[in-house]
Amino acid sequence: MVRRWRTRPSRFALEILIVLAIKVVLLFILKHAFFDAPMARHMQLPPDVVARALIGPQAVEAQSPTKNQGVRHDQ
Repeated sequence: MVRRWRTRPSRFALEILIVLAIKVVLLFILKHAFFDAPMARHMQLPPDVVARALIGPQAVEAQSPTKNQGVRHDQ
């Protein structure tokens, strides 16, 4: 039985390999179709505009350095 397994794969292993190969091909097709490039190349935004839209204006403004930065308020 061990010799048979070493010489040729079982049908179950062959079916698993075929299903995995099909899944990999489908994932590459989906990546190419939806995630390779933006739909319109002229629609590029600066990173700060994207951050402001995703996080919100208060969070982006709070990250900017201020003169009080580093002051401990627990004293």
